[in-house]
Amino acid sequence: MSKEPAIGKSSLSIDFSHIDYGEVSKYIEDRGFGFVKSYLRRLEGLEDELFFHASKIKEVYTKAHVSVDRISSNDVFEGLIQGAFWYEYQYTPKGWAIKRIFTREDLIKYQNDIRKHIPIEKIINSYIKTIDHQLSTKNIELIGLVYDAYVVSQLEQIKAIYIQDKEAKRREKERQRLLEERERVASLIQENAEQIKWFLEDNDIYLISKENPEKLERINEKIEYIDNEYGGWEIKFKDQLDLTHFDYSEVRVVDKAETEFKALVEEMRPLGFVESAQVSNYIVQNRLHFKYKHLSGLLHMEKYGERYDFVGGIKKNYYARLCAELGLENRKSGAHVLGFTSFATVARRLKK
Repeated sequence: MSKEPAIGKSSLSIDFSHIDYGEVSKYIEDRGFGFVKSYLRRLEGLEDELFFHASKIKEVYTKAHVSVDRISSNDVFEGLIQGAFWYEYQYTPKGWAIKRIFTREDLIKYQNDIRKHIPIEKIINSYIKTIDHQLSTKNIELIGLVYDAYVVSQLEQIKAIYIQDKEAKRREKERQRLLEERERVASLIQENAEQIKWFLEDNDIYLISKENPEKLERINEKIEYIDNEYGGWEIKFKDQLDLTHFDYSEVRVVDKAETEFKALVEEMRPLGFVESAQVSNYIVQNRLHFKYKHLSGLLHMEKYGERYDFVGGIKKNYYARLCAELGLENRKSGAHVLGFTSFATVARRLKK
């Protein structure tokens, strides 16, 4: 079993086998200490988070002849060290900790010694190991303080290749996602084609056009799939370009019976009818079944135990509104409504 280094080694000399660089992962300002994520120890599979005391940060400011009383988070993450630095570490009774932080002047002074103890291959391997982590945000910048431009250019090339590869993987993942989504929608469309068709026939769907935010645009003819099974509307367009033309913050679904009701009221008002039966007879006699096919249809009635269908009746929830709008009276024949089948539904059944 390997032993930890002896504690109490002289602080006057630098142990170049314990030189590393990294970024501050956390600083607890009110307690005056924090932690640094190491790059090189991470490469070797060692504990990569090292403790540091605020006094080590203060030493950097003192060397730069900058007076600070209490080290703030701004002093750590901005200021002179900008949250990332080279340092020497040591083993203490509480574990691995930073012994000293190197200033830029220190790095120039000890540049050759650091290069001698940390070969370029190790630096490159360290960068490759950390490039896919948030740790690597200032990696190349720190390396450039010690190693020459050739090393930095190699790392920049590695970074460029990594970014290209990551973007290619992202695009492929997105391509697969879109493919799976299209297959899912295609399957849903195939399974629910008739229901979608009838839903769009019974309802008008409106979205806000980005080109004209003040106006709702009817989009029935553009829709390939629509569903609200999970409490929110899911809409797929036949043409993918339409996706960018609309604002999905508001989906308005209007029952076509409502639209037909408004049109019926306007058509009936000048005729002066006084009974609701006159409206029904007018619809039948003038063959307005398809003009008002969602609003009117067959009222399934019962009177004295006998059941029958009243042709041209108005959908129950609109009947009271129609009487109120036109001032119509009900003959009160004693029959009561059992159900309603719209002319639109009758037409569908006849097509089957």
